[in-house]
Amino acid sequence: MEREVLSLYELTTLVREVISYSFEDSYWIKAEIVRINENASGHCYLELAERSEHTDTLIAQCRGIIWRNIYGSIAAHFRSVTRRELEAGMKILFRARVEFHQIYGFSLHIQEIDPHYTLGEMVARKMQIIDQLKREGIFDMNQKLSFPLVPQRIAVISSKTAAGYNDFIKHLQENPYRYKFYLQFFQATMQGERAEKSIIHALERVFQKVDHFDVVVILRGGGSQVDLSCFDSYLLASHAAQFPLPVLTGIGHEQDESIVDMVAHRALKTPTAVADFLIEALINFETRIDELQYQLQHLVNQYIAEQKTYLGGLSQQIPFYLQNLLQQHQHHLQTLFSITRNATGQRIAKEKNRMEMTLINAGYGLRRNIYMRMQHMHNLLLRSISEGQNIIRQHQARLTFLSTKAELSNPAHILSKGFSISLYEGKPLLKASDIPENAILETLLYEGKITSRVIKKNE
Repeated sequence: MEREVLSLYELTTLVREVISYSFEDSYWIKAEIVRINENASGHCYLELAERSEHTDTLIAQCRGIIWRNIYGSIAAHFRSVTRRELEAGMKILFRARVEFHQIYGFSLHIQEIDPHYTLGEMVARKMQIIDQLKREGIFDMNQKLSFPLVPQRIAVISSKTAAGYNDFIKHLQENPYRYKFYLQFFQATMQGERAEKSIIHALERVFQKVDHFDVVVILRGGGSQVDLSCFDSYLLASHAAQFPLPVLTGIGHEQDESIVDMVAHRALKTPTAVADFLIEALINFETRIDELQYQLQHLVNQYIAEQKTYLGGLSQQIPFYLQNLLQQHQHHLQTLFSITRNATGQRIAKEKNRMEMTLINAGYGLRRNIYMRMQHMHNLLLRSISEGQNIIRQHQARLTFLSTKAELSNPAHILSKGFSISLYEGKPLLKASDIPENAILETLLYEGKITSRVIKKNE
């Protein structure tokens, strides 16, 4: 029996006919984009695959083609719904015809893509990443950091070619309050496949100088609004959430909030909004300082007023105090004088009686001797009385001197002599250099006071 032999072309043609006959209609298919490439002719070539849900191993793979006559409209529709470009890693639902070519083999000719399926997959993936960050306890780590009172040292992660970066710099430098900001730029790719790794690398470089900065800002603006997938990645969100400095984002989302926005300390719509936020932080700090300064000045003025009242009361009490002290000393001296006089008189009388008895008993021979002793005692008495009076006069003279000195030191007495006391901000003036020109002075007179302005001073 002769064997039937087919050429390769005949076999592949047969396969093509069988497939064409068996798969006349188009089919809705779901698959993952492994690789995508738009060539110079405008056709889009995809590598499609499916993985096992349990083991993640590859279970199917084939080529896909979108011809240039429909690729533009398909890509535009997909972009308008998902706000993303078709890219590797996406899961898509598409309608395609099954084709087989003798040279290029099996392929799927894509005629339509349902972007809502991909959008649902994106949302589901986004929720998975958010849940993972929360399970790991890092989702709100950056939000819990204390924001610096004066955020002036700023690490800027962006691309110098981005219009948003230039807007940010200009807005800070031209702020009407003349606040100074110290910026250091860290270059990064802000869109496309390399953006995720590039931004993470920039964060790592900032971390090496973390003590030099107060905050980190991630800026993107002026680019495509649909190429923001890197800001929904787990790795970038994880790095931003765990960064030891507050992270501010100005990514430029018009509608959706990325995961990086969610984990950042503060997410703002645009780079200019980030600049406004930083300027406002300094305004709030300056306002708080002004309030504290006002409160401090009020407390100081209140304390000075209380002390002036207290000192004024003391100055009025001094004359009464000295007068009372003089009276006490006079009374004390009079008491001492009375005690001394009484004691001396009693002693003399006692001695006199004793001597008289001795004279009587001793006879006339001793009378003259006794008389002489009595005369001596009498002289001692007179001398004691004289010295006591001298001491009393000395104390009275000293008390009189102290009273006169206290009276002369009384501010009211000084003012009554034609002198005056000048005060600046409630304090007595000692030197002309203590006051500025045009200062308002308060001059105290014996009767009344004068308020004046300094026109000229000689130091």
